[in-house]
Amino acid sequence: MKTLLTVLCVSLVGIILWILYRKYIKKERTILHLPLQELGFKNVPAFPIVLTEVAETLVNLLGRSREITQAKWGLSTIFTIKNFTANAYSFAFGKNESNTKEESIKDLLSEVKKSSDVFYKNASFVETKLKKEGTPYKAFGSEQLTTLSLDHPEQFSLSWTTFGNTYRDASTELLPEWSTTLTDAKVATEAFFPIIAKYGVAYNLLILQKVTDKNYTAYKDYFSSFWTVDMDQLYQEENLYIIDLRIYTILEAQQSEGFDRFTPATFTWLKRDSKTKKITPFAIHVSGYNRNNEQFYRYASSSSAAWLYALQAVKTAVTVYGIWLGHVYHWHLVTATMVMTMYNSFSDTNPISKMLAPQSKHIIGFNDVLLLLWKKAAPPTSIKTAHQFLELIDVFAKGRNFFDDDPKITIEKLGLDEADFTITESWDCYPIVGYLFSIWDIVEEYVTQFVRTAYPTDNSVINDKELQEWIEVSGKQDGGNIKGLPVMNSRASLTKVLTSILYRITAHGISRLDNTANPGMTFVGNFPPCLQSTHIPNPSSEFNTQELLEYLPNTGTIGEMITFYFTFVDSAPYEPIIPLSGVEGQLFFEGGMDNPINTDLVVFRNKLIAFIETYTERNKIPNRPANSAQIHQWPMSIET
Repeated sequence: MKTLLTVLCVSLVGIILWILYRKYIKKERTILHLPLQELGFKNVPAFPIVLTEVAETLVNLLGRSREITQAKWGLSTIFTIKNFTANAYSFAFGKNESNTKEESIKDLLSEVKKSSDVFYKNASFVETKLKKEGTPYKAFGSEQLTTLSLDHPEQFSLSWTTFGNTYRDASTELLPEWSTTLTDAKVATEAFFPIIAKYGVAYNLLILQKVTDKNYTAYKDYFSSFWTVDMDQLYQEENLYIIDLRIYTILEAQQSEGFDRFTPATFTWLKRDSKTKKITPFAIHVSGYNRNNEQFYRYASSSSAAWLYALQAVKTAVTVYGIWLGHVYHWHLVTATMVMTMYNSFSDTNPISKMLAPQSKHIIGFNDVLLLLWKKAAPPTSIKTAHQFLELIDVFAKGRNFFDDDPKITIEKLGLDEADFTITESWDCYPIVGYLFSIWDIVEEYVTQFVRTAYPTDNSVINDKELQEWIEVSGKQDGGNIKGLPVMNSRASLTKVLTSILYRITAHGISRLDNTANPGMTFVGNFPPCLQSTHIPNPSSEFNTQELLEYLPNTGTIGEMITFYFTFVDSAPYEPIIPLSGVEGQLFFEGGMDNPINTDLVVFRNKLIAFIETYTERNKIPNRPANSAQIHQWPMSIET
């Protein structure tokens, strides 16, 4: 009897300890998120924060900043700008580039270690932190070389490194045309959409929208004073398109180191040629904060100089969309929220956790560093603080559902038809759509096979309590704050959710390939991150090329963009999606190749290799020898 009582007492103590563990200790391990709802951000997905991951990410970023040195030192081409002669590196970073970035990272690391719960519980502390501007990681104002507007469009090539012969090959094949887009209105008009359509994949630039019966009246009413019979004719012929970036009317221009940084709000009208299928802009509306100083430009009647300005204003708006909305919102923020709720809901043995967890590392830590170390980590747009970024995201996210970010749903909502953008191969007139669709198909096939194996019936989905908790918590306002998640009552609904999440993580990897950034995006005249003047010229204004260049990124701003791009393409992933040991290495499930889920993972990896090889060949510089496909440069997770 005594032995029995002892066993019962020990068992009771064990149960109590387990309950206490589940209630308190495990709760402490739960990933928490910033109190953004209390700060008025009702539409932003929950922003998880893990201080230990912040520390790890900071250390990794220090390593990255050193890895890109070889590419930066390849900025050795000599230029003469404003009567100063120096190599590209000196114009971009100054002759004495400082180490204040490393010092700032170390300071934040020290602050994080001391902060404990304030990030999660003290809304006032968080708001102060988000509104803090900080200073750039190098003081541009201290060196005149980094403060200069360019003299000639060709000088945008100062961002092309000689490392890998990018400068040599691109200067021969592409520089003449791209420079002319800043001097010749006709060339600029014809090149405008093809550059976006080919080089905008890292920015997820699915932004072209067809004017259809659903939106025709709204656009005609809004722009009634500018509407023409020709626009009605294009609409009737189903050849009228728009790019709507009026969202930036909420952004006030900022100053950094004494220079304006301005994101214009733009609305662009484009027409499609039914025979050639070319898309060209013909009218552009540009305005400032709160629609101040709005101007309407027409290709047919504006001065050449004013039209070239308008095109650059749109390119700026497109770039800012690509960085913060197309890339960060779509691929970083929503994904991190779902990763947070996944970790909080699943045990390590759940098949969904086993499949997603290997590709879910690093994203939360990187997002946290971006928010907390804003001025040191963010590219040089007019969004000066993390708080301004969240204000933009909150407006953008209003009314958006989870699946609205899926590329095929996006293209459907934009009213785009494959046949209208295809000449010989699918979507060859809008290549980034084809690339993103290909990635989607690869992921969808893998996820479909996974769900069939791991969840043999719809009831097995319904009976997975952890799965049910994941979706429920993700959709709650005080949980993930993700709208539009489906009821988890079938394998089909599970496949949709998992495909959407895994696609975002996988598609992000294309940003890390060298020819995604080089040479199309690193030529900053193609994708300017800001205008350096808030002045919006009259459509009849006349000014020369040098005066136009004063609106565009100066040498120091170009330098910040170089660092931004090189961090993506010239640093190694922490862990590649294609293991160095081969496609059958580092399998996610037990049983090796006898486990069908692992077999499906290998198929997924092989299809991704084939995609990378095709993409690399199609995006090499013309007349350049074929590159070796960077199959180990595509990261397993979202790291940058």
